[in-house]
Amino acid sequence: MSRTDLTPQQVQAEYGITVSTLANHRWRGTGPVFKKVQGNGRVLYERTHIEEWLNVKVVTPGGAR
Repeated sequence: MSRTDLTPQQVQAEYGITVSTLANHRWRGTGPVFKKVQGNGRVLYERTHIEEWLNVKVVTPGGAR
């Protein structure tokens, strides 16, 4: 694990996105890019991928018309 890799628990602590919300996004394919470590199945996120994903989640109120 590199210094920029975060576990789902660390993402929750630093960004406020719950572990279960991250799991739901992984299942739906709508979340940030993640790594799954071969052998133990551990899920890791790179900090840059979390921040990029958060930055593209901008929503215009009322929708685009």
